[in-house]
Amino acid sequence: MSRSNLGRVNKFKKFTQGSAENIATSSIPTSKNSLSKTFPKRANQKLREKSTKYSGLYTEVLKDGDLSFIGRFKIHGKNKRASLGRRSEGMTMESAYVLRLQMMEEARQKISMEEDSVIGTSTLSDVFEEYLEAKRLHNGKPMNSEGRTLSIFKANFKSIKTKQIHQIDEKDLRKIRYELLSKGRSMRTVYNYLSLIRTIFFFNNKRNRILSQQINWSEIIPKPSELPQTTERLTDDEMNSLMLALDEETPQVKNLFLFAIYTGMRKSELFKL
Repeated sequence: MSRSNLGRVNKFKKFTQGSAENIATSSIPTSKNSLSKTFPKRANQKLREKSTKYSGLYTEVLKDGDLSFIGRFKIHGKNKRASLGRRSEGMTMESAYVLRLQMMEEARQKISMEEDSVIGTSTLSDVFEEYLEAKRLHNGKPMNSEGRTLSIFKANFKSIKTKQIHQIDEKDLRKIRYELLSKGRSMRTVYNYLSLIRTIFFFNNKRNRILSQQINWSEIIPKPSELPQTTERLTDDEMNSLMLALDEETPQVKNLFLFAIYTGMRKSELFKL
């Protein structure tokens, strides 16, 4: 056989081999869809959950053909899945939905009771520490008055700081008010100190489930408008002495004081002019 004929034969063999391989591989499914068509699911194989017209209620066909009802819900950010029953047991879509709602309520009550058992042990000092920590997180740093606030709390609220906050009543606060006034504290100081307790109470009621008792704060803490005013007025003799003294000052200093007298502006406001 000549070389030219031998080359033609080899090319023909390669062509026929490649065609056979293509035919063989084309009969094998390569995609997910083709695999499912070639090997269909068995009739008794469990199917996926299907949603229903009821929120959070799903159905699932079991291997034996029975229908299972599945409830899904979220409690405090956690997803829950619960088996509610089967159709063969008499469970219907409506009864399964009602059962799901009942399970949700029971789960919420259980978590609430667990939280209450922990929160119920919080004393006034505990809530005060939580308040300071919340201020640090909110401001990115401790309050400027944190040191002074701590001193006020430790020095003046010894009788109630170890009590659970829901056990503190108006009688306790009136007793503290009386003790502060007996020590010679001014009404404004009493207002500032008791306002701190009120702030802690309000913070507790927003953050915790165990609320403080109802306190009539208006009877314990006077309004700022009701506090004694400390404004002092110069007598005529004092005003004349001031004017004589200003005559000896430079025009700039004299004008500054006269402007403050006639307008009532604060020192910080005058210096901004």
